[in-house]
Amino acid sequence: MSWIHRIRSSFRKRKLEENLDDELQFHIEMRVQEFIATGMAPEDARHQATRLFGDRLLLKEKTREMDTIGWIETLWQDLRYATRTFLRTPIFATVAVVSLALGIGANTAIFSLIDAVLLESLPVRDPRHLVLVWEKPSAPLSYPLYKHIRDRNQVFSGVVAFHAFAGWNVNSNGETEPMTGQFASGNYFSVLGIRAAAGRIFSAADDGIPGGHPVTVISYGLWKRKFALDPAVVGKVIRIFGHPFTIVGVTPPEFFGTQAGLLPEVTVPLTMQPVVMPMGAAALENSDSRWLYVMGRLKPGISEQQAHATLNVLFQQFRMAEAGPRLTPETQRRLSEDSLVLASGSQGLNRLRNQFSFPLRILMSVVSMVLLIACANLATLLLARAAARQKEIAVRVAIGAGRFRLIRQLLTESLLLAFAGGALGICFAFWADPLVVRFVGVQLNIQPNLQVLSFSAGLCFLSGILFGLAPALRATRADLTSALKQNTAGSGPRRLDRLLVTTQVALSLMLLVGATLFIRSLQNLKNLDAGFSREHVLLVGQDLSHGGYEGHRVAEFYKGLLAKMEAMPMVHSATVVQDTPLSEPSWFGGISIPGYTGPSEDLSIFVNHVGPRFFETFGIPVLAGRDFDSRDNEIAPKVIAINQAMARRYFADDNPIGRPTSLGTIVAVVKDARYDSLRAKIRPVVYRSFLQEPQSWRDGKTLAIRTAGDPLRLVPFVRSAVREVDPNLSISIDTMAQQVDDSLRQERLFAALTSLFGVLGLLLVCIGLYGIVGYSVARRVNEIGLRMALGAKPANVLWLVMRESLWLVAAGLLIGVPIALASAHAISALLFGLTPVDP
Repeated sequence: MSWIHRIRSSFRKRKLEENLDDELQFHIEMRVQEFIATGMAPEDARHQATRLFGDRLLLKEKTREMDTIGWIETLWQDLRYATRTFLRTPIFATVAVVSLALGIGANTAIFSLIDAVLLESLPVRDPRHLVLVWEKPSAPLSYPLYKHIRDRNQVFSGVVAFHAFAGWNVNSNGETEPMTGQFASGNYFSVLGIRAAAGRIFSAADDGIPGGHPVTVISYGLWKRKFALDPAVVGKVIRIFGHPFTIVGVTPPEFFGTQAGLLPEVTVPLTMQPVVMPMGAAALENSDSRWLYVMGRLKPGISEQQAHATLNVLFQQFRMAEAGPRLTPETQRRLSEDSLVLASGSQGLNRLRNQFSFPLRILMSVVSMVLLIACANLATLLLARAAARQKEIAVRVAIGAGRFRLIRQLLTESLLLAFAGGALGICFAFWADPLVVRFVGVQLNIQPNLQVLSFSAGLCFLSGILFGLAPALRATRADLTSALKQNTAGSGPRRLDRLLVTTQVALSLMLLVGATLFIRSLQNLKNLDAGFSREHVLLVGQDLSHGGYEGHRVAEFYKGLLAKMEAMPMVHSATVVQDTPLSEPSWFGGISIPGYTGPSEDLSIFVNHVGPRFFETFGIPVLAGRDFDSRDNEIAPKVIAINQAMARRYFADDNPIGRPTSLGTIVAVVKDARYDSLRAKIRPVVYRSFLQEPQSWRDGKTLAIRTAGDPLRLVPFVRSAVREVDPNLSISIDTMAQQVDDSLRQERLFAALTSLFGVLGLLLVCIGLYGIVGYSVARRVNEIGLRMALGAKPANVLWLVMRESLWLVAAGLLIGVPIALASAHAISALLFGLTPVDP
């Protein structure tokens, strides 16, 4: 009999029963007719035929076993029995399912992030054969070098170049908003194997003449959000930085780009770079402009090592040809030391891996402890429940049930709880993941996939076995006679119960210690003197690169805007700045200091171009000298201000005021302000007046306004003032306080999640203690009654019951403290302003 027939029969029990009855009746009737044909009376013939077939029920059972897969039927019976059991105890079932949902959901949520950041491959054709190409050690390539490799290599079936940027101004359906945009070569989609969800993808013809192909492929998300999945979107025109681009296609919903953390909503051909970013037009010609990420698809049979050797030959040829007549033996020796580096491109450009790998591993450890606490808690409750069911189990043993059969029944109950909790947990995980991603501040494509669902299913199975096996073994090990005779909830060894509760207390303590450390780190960072005032400062960003602004016109634009801002009644002061505090420095310049006799070093210093009243606006104290003002213009002598770190490093105890440098005379020493992040070390900084260097301001900077009250109340007036100066200019609004908060996203996430999980762990411990105390009272009810009858005071009886719980808590704390302190050292890199052993 085929397995398919047996499986089908296992799920069609009623039909099978009817067929068995019909078949048995048929055979009996045939025998009756045979006996009648031999001369037997009909009544005797039927009696004889029935005797011949024997026990009808036993025969049906044997036939059924041959016609079905027995374990499926018994599993179905176990599931129905378990469901009825839990429906009779809804409080226990609810506590169990919710506890597991939180534990499994938290693990699934964090694993989804790990999968998206560390594990997930690009949703493209055969991602294993993709490799990234870098200039040593990890620099992008120039456009001329990309073309050289694309046109001359023999190891790739295709080579693509791309670069995504956040903050493109895109106008679709009459609304302008910042989006992530991407430059991509014409063969980008075809080499990756991406098919359009609507319209078409780019072709080589779209990437020919610089500035001559204003077409774009938009993301599925943008198509859905702005065009309601209208198929007629193909052919429509959107504006990118004010320039018209025709939509020719839509990417499929599963494609999230090739740069982790940046999901491009609009993609334009590489050769449109001079239009989209006109001030960097030379980027397509200058081999020193390294801005393109390059990825190749290996030909069949070509290894990464072979490709590396071939590409480095092409690279050396390119560099030698580029040097031309300037090539000297020394230059040739230096160029020969340069090389290309290949790395796996299966996950695309994934720089988030280095940033989030360690934090995600820590979070995974935290949620794993939560799940262990939940499993230990449920094992404790199941042990108490098993003790209460000993009489029921003994009766089932007495009527013939084997121990293995009972263990399977009890494990089925545990697995039913685990998978119910897992199903609820998966819903919780995919609800929580977007919140966590928003908290972190990166763009990630997190969707249910086979890898995450398989992880969750495996977690459910392991959890069910983990918390269900010990209670099942305990429940089926009871002595039959004593179990049938006893009237209490049961007795027996309780070492496992105590061990489980002690483990829960220790794990919960570890979570609470970690949460306390992260909260204190967050508070230390919030209270840190960052060297500037974060309150009452409005930041207004502009992109002037598309309005024809450059040099003196930039200076005039800001002069006019600053005059309008300072005339407003709510404004104390206003300035303009290249890099605001906590932003990443964008300009490093050389400086020479006459008379400096320090160690030989490259004096490359962060140079920040700022406007008049910069230090006043940002609340950076001027410790010596003066702030910049309108007199520090292009015709005035060059002046600079330096921070304390610069003064300490290059002037030691000397007074730097009035000292000349190659960048100008020092007129001020200001307090150290933090750039990069609140955690970053203070770096030497030189401040220059932008009025003295208008030619260096090729695009928009940040307007900073110090207000008398809530800076956001000024936003409508700022927008109106900008429209008066240039109605086509788009701006972005932020506050310095918000920038500080944004810089603490990771710390706030850790503090919030560890606090949440610590409280959850503590709640589960309380539930476990409640269960074990209830079990203790139930099994000692006769003893307690006897003590009360003999005159024991209620307080003494209460102490008798509570003493054991207190000892368990004390044991858990005793074990948990050294483990928590040891574990705290593992997260020391994430702490700030304290050590793991701080009280």
